[in-house]
Amino acid sequence: MGEGKKFDQGKLRWDLVPWESFEKVVEILTYGAEKYDAYDWTKLDNWRNRYFSAAMRHLVSWFEG
Repeated sequence: MGEGKKFDQGKLRWDLVPWESFEKVVEILTYGAEKYDAYDWTKLDNWRNRYFSAAMRHLVSWFEG
């Protein structure tokens, strides 16, 4: 058998992801889908900016203690 080639230099290393973190994300999304509706968060007007602002408020609050 010859030497194989794989052109993966410079590509994302998905093998480094801690997979248990994805399970937490799925748990949160499932909770939201059951409480509201699946993809309900995308049905808001201007949802990207609104959720970005909310995320920044939480991040700054966390950073400030």
